Amino acid sequence: MNGLAVTMVDASGTYVAEMRPGATERHNKSGFRLRAAVVETPRGPYYIKFTGPAKTIGSADAAFAAFVGSLRYVP
Repeated sequence: MNGLAVTMVDASGTYVAEMRPGATERHNKSGFRLRAAVVETPRGPYYIKFTGPAKTIGSADAAFAAFVGSLRYVP
């Protein structure tokens, strides 16, 4: 996109994460979705991640794609 190599990721499933750093208690929520992009630039990669309930992420699909598509590298 715009002369940059971009790798897009779209994954759905159960969100599992620590409730707070170092905690043994975990979030365990089904029906979540991750949209992500790795944008390779001459100065290194940039990582963009968007995680939430599948319905919420789905309603913002076009906006996420437009945002990633709008990225430009300016030396």
